[in-house]
Amino acid sequence: MTSAGIRELKDNLSHDVRRSEAGERIAVTTHGRVVAALIESDRGKN
Repeated sequence: MTSAGIRELKDNLSHDVRRSEAGERIAVTTHGRVVAALIESDRGKN
């Protein structure tokens, strides 16, 4: 899992969403601590 700070995620959100759609998991950090994860959704898959 790669990580991105909140500011970095905000600046590159479209790119990071495409990365998560491709199956990559992205840990969202603030002050060096993981607070969330951006992962591919199962919704919309048939």
